[in-house]
Amino acid sequence: MSSKRIRSYEGSDITISYDPIRCIHAAECVKGLRSVFNPDAKPWIDADGAPAEDIANVIHRCPTGALSYETRESLETEAPSIPARVELSMCADGPIYVHGNFVLNSAGGESTDRDTRLALCRCGASTSKPYCDNSHMNVEFYDAGMVQAGSNDSPGTEGSLTITPLPNGPVLLRGPFVLTSADGSCVFEGEKAALCRCGKSANKPFCDGAHARIEFQAE
Repeated sequence: MSSKRIRSYEGSDITISYDPIRCIHAAECVKGLRSVFNPDAKPWIDADGAPAEDIANVIHRCPTGALSYETRESLETEAPSIPARVELSMCADGPIYVHGNFVLNSAGGESTDRDTRLALCRCGASTSKPYCDNSHMNVEFYDAGMVQAGSNDSPGTEGSLTITPLPNGPVLLRGPFVLTSADGSCVFEGEKAALCRCGKSANKPFCDGAHARIEFQAE
C-alpha cells in the first residue's frame, strides 16, 4: 500500500495507522471503542483514549484492514485470531471479506501488500480497485452472495494465499482458502480460483469471462 495515504496517530503506548482508501465505514472501531475512535472529534482517533491492548483488540475487528497498529511493548499479536487457512466471506450485495495470511499482488505480479484483512470489490465500480469503496451502493449492485458447496484441487489445510488482480479481468487466488456464502450455509474450499470483479458474471463469485464481453477496464 502507498505510505503517502496512510495517516498515523501516535500515543504513549501505541501508534494507530489509518488507510482511508480501504475504509468502508463498517464502524466496528466506533462501536467498539468510541473513546478512541470518535468521528465527532478532531482528530477522530485518540491513541491514548484507552489501554493499548483494548485498542488492539478493536482494530483486529476492522474487516477491511483500514486500521492497523504498532505498540511500544509486546502485546498479544493478531496471530491467535488469524485462521490457519484464509477465509473469504461473501457479503450480500457487497464485497468479499478476506481474513488470514495473504499477499496482494499488483497486476504485474509484484508483491505489494502482505496483510490479514481486506474487502475486495466485486461490483466493478470501485474507484479504488481492488479495494471496495462502497460503490456497490451507488450502482445498485445486487447479488445474494451465495456459494455452491464443493471443493477443488484437494485443498490444503493451511498456508498463505496470493491474491492477484488481472488487468481488465478477474482476481486470481492461489493458495488454500475457504469461501463462505453470505448466510453461512455453504462453503467452497480450494487452492485456486478466479473471482469475478466486473460485477457481471452469471456464476458469481467466480469469473465466467463476462469482463471481456463488457470490455471491463481495471488495472
